[in-house]
Amino acid sequence: MGIWSNFKHKLGVGRGVGYDNHIKDIESNMDKEPLLDESVIIEQSSSKRTKVDLYIVLLVLLLSEAARGIILPTLSLYVNAVGGNAEWLGFMVGCFSFGRVVSTIGLGYMSTHSAYKKVLSWSVLICVIGNIMYSIAYLGGVYLLITSRFILGFGAGTLSVIRAYTVEVTKQNERTFFMAILGAVQFLGFAIMPGAGSLLSLFPSFNIGRLKIDAYTTPGWTLAFLNLAALLLLIFLFRDPVSNDEKIVNKTVKKADKPKPKFTKEIWIQFFIFLALNFLVRAVLSIVETFGTPIYRKLHPNPNASDTDSEGTSEVASTGYLFAGFGIAGVFILLSIGALTRRNVPDFAVLFTGLLSLILGAGLLIGENLSFARFVVGVGVIWSFGFPLAQTVIVSMFSKKLGPGPQGTMMGWIGSAGSMGRIVGPILSGVLYRNYGQSSIFVFGLAASVLSLVLCFAIAPDVVRDIKRRIHRRTGHIETMVAPPYVIVPGGSAQ
Repeated sequence: MGIWSNFKHKLGVGRGVGYDNHIKDIESNMDKEPLLDESVIIEQSSSKRTKVDLYIVLLVLLLSEAARGIILPTLSLYVNAVGGNAEWLGFMVGCFSFGRVVSTIGLGYMSTHSAYKKVLSWSVLICVIGNIMYSIAYLGGVYLLITSRFILGFGAGTLSVIRAYTVEVTKQNERTFFMAILGAVQFLGFAIMPGAGSLLSLFPSFNIGRLKIDAYTTPGWTLAFLNLAALLLLIFLFRDPVSNDEKIVNKTVKKADKPKPKFTKEIWIQFFIFLALNFLVRAVLSIVETFGTPIYRKLHPNPNASDTDSEGTSEVASTGYLFAGFGIAGVFILLSIGALTRRNVPDFAVLFTGLLSLILGAGLLIGENLSFARFVVGVGVIWSFGFPLAQTVIVSMFSKKLGPGPQGTMMGWIGSAGSMGRIVGPILSGVLYRNYGQSSIFVFGLAASVLSLVLCFAIAPDVVRDIKRRIHRRTGHIETMVAPPYVIVPGGSAQ
């Protein structure tokens, strides 16, 4: 006799068929309905699991962007050391972005149809190889160096994957905040890591056989080690946001059963507008990224430094501290975007402010008689204010507009547009610098910034409609975009 039956017997109850059937129903319901809601337990466990996975993903993003920033102080000297010259500098910067263009759309597509863990693991492994090649480029000359930058850029083309992952694990009303977090991590990688490159350049040089550990190669060896650690975390700790059983089911579903996102003409128009905006904003940043160090050296020369020996390394590396300071300010600006969106500040207002900052910064840098103070202010406005504000909102606005569509693929296109801007920007500004002087590259930057602002107004009508919807919600009315218009009367029917 079971415990419950024994308890009934001692109470002297349970006589009668109807009563016994009632007790059996209660026992059956007790077995089926647990005292604790399993969905709550699963949701809490999933939330904790997602945080760990998100930290790993942010580490991958940090290292992929650090591959651009940590070498900034010493790249120009490394190019000279392996037989290159100033003309190669723009190609070195552009080649990294070219590798990203080649990989980012494909990786974004793969993330839509495959596991994030698989895509990210292979990408990080490629980054390990690229960093090792960068560290030994002095053995093969300038062509090995430029090849290493391409391979590293190819492996670092995971931004679209990471954005798609973030979209999948976050809610729409917190999308801008988390995109700002991604932007802050990106900024930490390419805008603050120049300071780390400066510190690494101060380490004493030594050789291990034919391997050189010096100011030029230490950044590469450091990133190779850190990417290897990230690879181990991906393999042993990271889990995809969708369980394996669900993935198997999804792969067996017929294409006809899968929901197909509807892309209206308006979405396609805005898609190309956002592509152009990302291209132009990145192109403006790449001008400063490529020629910030040479212009700094020109305006703030060190008579005791040399371009051809290790004594010149510390002078060039000092630029890293300047750009790191700009980067720290940019991180605070990025984190403030979340606070602004929580106060219902429209994304369009943030974008507009960012583009105005780019115009101001580029305008300050125009002029052959550029002073050091004006250079610092102009670069700071672009590096710390204009780019972080505009870049973050461009991505978040488009992801919201896209809705439940193929985020990985579409984010891949957005990322590729940005990479193209970082290819065209350095190469074109290099040609302008060589043929027309320093001021011409910032005229190009100013023109790109003004064009961005003009394109910004092409999405303004959509923003106005969103603001009207918010006003109507606050006043207790919901306005729809169908004809004839109607209003939902509280407590009543549609009229």
